[in-house]
Amino acid sequence: MMKQIIIQVICVAVFSGIQVTEALTCYHCTNDPRENTGFPYDANCGQYDYHGDSTVQGDDTTCYVALWNDRYVQRGRLGSHAYDEGDCRYESLFTQCFCKGELCNTNSFCAECGYPRPTPTTTEQITSTTYPTTLTKEPGMTLRCYSCIDCPRVEDSTPVIEADFLTCVSTIFLNNAEVIRSGSYEDQLDGCIQNAETISCYCSSDICNDYHFDF
Repeated sequence: MMKQIIIQVICVAVFSGIQVTEALTCYHCTNDPRENTGFPYDANCGQYDYHGDSTVQGDDTTCYVALWNDRYVQRGRLGSHAYDEGDCRYESLFTQCFCKGELCNTNSFCAECGYPRPTPTTTEQITSTTYPTTLTKEPGMTLRCYSCIDCPRVEDSTPVIEADFLTCVSTIFLNNAEVIRSGSYEDQLDGCIQNAETISCYCSSDICNDYHFDF
């Protein structure tokens, strides 16, 4: 009797046109070495075109890239319908962009969300789709950079962050004149890059991102 009921349920599902949602796989990692992030650590997670082995799978999934103000990157999934393809989420400490597709949360630094980090698809000075492989400093060395939001000028009290950055950067949003300063894992030449919505100025010595923007 139980077998007959199960067969009837299956038949009803098939003939009523019910579709089974396939699970979606997203990259799942962070390049933040600090503990308790809740994400598997992968030093390569911050690469623009990350294609690592760390993934997560689920139904009704939206994949995302989260870019933190301290320049760490997280990739993961959100099992919710709150966000859709191309949506953006803005928080005080990070910007998050969403996509719907198998392993879609790569080849993106959330340029569509106005995130200030220059990317291979939005800057003329980067010609490859990966980070440059030639570093300007010895492995293991750290760089100290000013790190703040909405700070057109630096003061004695301006916070400083230290990590294995390759450059320091000051970025101004042209639409609202907001300035963000931090460290960068991009091996850029000293100088400024202008995009449609931002100007980012790079330098490669301790707390060198003290450029004053006058409006």
